[in-house]
Amino acid sequence: MKHEMAFKTELYTGMRFKELHLFSEHPAWFRYDRRLIILPAKHTKTSEVRKVNLTPRFSEILIITWRGELAGVSRISDLAS
Repeated sequence: MKHEMAFKTELYTGMRFKELHLFSEHPAWFRYDRRLIILPAKHTKTSEVRKVNLTPRFSEILIITWRGELAGVSRISDLAS
């Protein structure tokens, strides 16, 4: 995950740095249809499943950013404004 996107994800979700890092390695934890990130219990500080609700706008930014990274292009700067 790029630094700018990592910052925005921490800001909008309240996820801890370690959770964010693990989430970047496990994009399947993101449920687009529910606009939700579900962190498994073994990967949270409290050892409980953690559900992070996202705004519709941030869900779109997350998806577009991942698609851009897969193509070798970062589009987050276009979406920041």
